Amino acid sequence: MEAKLKSIIKRTPWSLLLKAVFLAALWSVGKASLVLGSPWAFGLFLLAAVYFYFRPLFRPGPLLPGFLLSLILSALFPPGFFPAAGVGAVFFLLFGIKDLVLVNRPRAYEILVYILFFGYAATAFYGTLNWTGPGFVLAPLWIALVFMLLTRLLPWEEGKSSGYIIPLLGGFLSGEAALVLFFLPLDFVYQAAILFLFLVLLANLGEEMHKRTLSPRRVLVGFLPFALLAGLILVLNSWTI
Repeated sequence: MEAKLKSIIKRTPWSLLLKAVFLAALWSVGKASLVLGSPWAFGLFLLAAVYFYFRPLFRPGPLLPGFLLSLILSALFPPGFFPAAGVGAVFFLLFGIKDLVLVNRPRAYEILVYILFFGYAATAFYGTLNWTGPGFVLAPLWIALVFMLLTRLLPWEEGKSSGYIIPLLGGFLSGEAALVLFFLPLDFVYQAAILFLFLVLLANLGEEMHKRTLSPRRVLVGFLPFALLAGLILVLNSWTI
């Protein structure tokens, strides 16, 4: 992993890092102001993020869904150090990929997708996306939409879509998984962890299908870690009804 990260951030100018740190700090101030009842600082964060994304005005289209999903997630996240670090990492990767600053953009986009997967899996079960009333139906649909929008560019080929059949199938399965996990008497942390692992598994299998390298052996290699980690989570859970 360390070698992969080095290959991504090699020769990265300081301006990209400063943008990410600035947005993370501005997000923290904005979320704190929202708690106090003032939306202006968070609105300033949104304006700054939009400004940095569209300047320079270079290939804004391919990553626009990911950018919008990042803004939505930044609004859903509760204030805190780790959410702020996640916001900074997301915009660091997003701007670096869009502006061709990062060297290993395919790997960078994978990491970006995984961070967004984790964020939306966490918010789905934490209560930000309400499971009662209409939210009971909308939350799985939203998870499915997030999966489809992000994985249509996997593997990253400079913004070229990989098609819609595989993302649609994966989106359906991810929505079904979210719905099933809701009914299990698990702690929300464990629900989010299992959903995140499942989304990563589906994304990896979809990428292999697009590359036409999917085989029974690769399916087994991908499914085994998921099964082991999900099984460990189920064992650690204190089962209550």
